[in-house]
Amino acid sequence: MGEPHREPPEDGPARPGGLRRVPLLVWALVGLLLAGGVGAGLWWVNDGRYITVPSVAGTERDRAEDTLRTAGLQPEMVRERHNTTPNGTVIRTEPAEGARVTEGDAVTVVVSMGRPVVPDVRPGASVEQAQQAISEEQLEPRRDPEADRYSDQVPEGAVVALEPAPGSQANVGDAVTIVVSQGPPPTPVPDVSGQGRDQAFQALRNAGFEPYEAGAEFSESVPAGRVVRTEPAAGGTMEDGNRVGVVLSNAVEVPSVVGRRAQHAVRILGEAGLGVEGGNGRGPISFVVGQSPDGGSLVRPGTTISLTVVP
Repeated sequence: MGEPHREPPEDGPARPGGLRRVPLLVWALVGLLLAGGVGAGLWWVNDGRYITVPSVAGTERDRAEDTLRTAGLQPEMVRERHNTTPNGTVIRTEPAEGARVTEGDAVTVVVSMGRPVVPDVRPGASVEQAQQAISEEQLEPRRDPEADRYSDQVPEGAVVALEPAPGSQANVGDAVTIVVSQGPPPTPVPDVSGQGRDQAFQALRNAGFEPYEAGAEFSESVPAGRVVRTEPAAGGTMEDGNRVGVVLSNAVEVPSVVGRRAQHAVRILGEAGLGVEGGNGRGPISFVVGQSPDGGSLVRPGTTISLTVVP
């Protein structure tokens, strides 16, 4: 008799076919996980880690800052002048809106300070200080020697004023002229016309000038030896140095010889450097009864005086 057939126990070892199916399922799950991880990684590398810079131009500073922080970015505020954007309003961002950046990146927010204002540069400041202050307002400092002027209060070479004046509104890039002091104004030459030589020389020395005789010339109104004019003229200033020429009158005052004996009159007029016409009388003793020009007139040296004598 053969041995009876025995059923294997229900909790006995699995059949060989079942043993093969379990590893296949595990590997399938592992493959799916790996594929998902790779896909997520590729998405992160190619797109997921980037943030688009939001549009904040035209908004107030605080709102722009909140918007960027909410987007995961780090706002950094800077300020600059702008001709049309009101003070406190965002002009632009750097990088610009729409740019792709990574989370946590810094974004510069440029906030308007409004239109430029000519800075308050006080008289006496240096040219370099004025240039820096003007440039900081996004204006263009300019030097024009023709605009410089004299000043009793501001030392030579220092700033006297700005043109336009401090506080004036301007546009970005406008020129601002720096006016520089030329020092105290030169002393005008005093008017010494008609004065005697010594008196005129002293007056010029008192004013800080060095006088010298610059020749003589005729004047119908200034007696001999007195000042006709100066070089430079009265009220003028010196371009260089401090020497002032003094021109004296060489006019001759005609002596009055009416009533004198003709011979005596001719001698007086000759001693004055004047010529004589009609000084010879008919008799041994003649008297002058008329003369031309009259006594007291101022004439040029060598002028001829006409005499009328009797008999």
